Amino acid sequence: MIPEILRIQNQDDFEATMQAAKADGHTLLNPTHMLVRDNDIVGGWSLGGIPLVTVWNHTQKVSARDTMLGSPVLDSIMKQQTDSYLMACTESSPYNKYMEKLGYAPTWAANLYLK
Repeated sequence: MIPEILRIQNQDDFEATMQAAKADGHTLLNPTHMLVRDNDIVGGWSLGGIPLVTVWNHTQKVSARDTMLGSPVLDSIMKQQTDSYLMACTESSPYNKYMEKLGYAPTWAANLYLK
């Protein structure tokens, strides 16, 4: 039997889904759905549950100072919409080494795939 896919409706289901992922050695950010088989949570999905921010700055026309001054504005705009968000930053980005200093917590190394 395939797992039943249920939209998370309350804080108890949210926390249970997070705990199930953690117990299995995984991180799940802001789950919106849980996968249940035989009354056991066997998976979780975050379908648009946490916004993803991507940024492009011209390598010659935007300075580090520009970025530092613009970062609080970006954060303010995002905080009007959500409590938390993901900021994509490639390993090759010159900003990567400053992300934690800007208040971003490393979450996990992952590839993003566009469909």
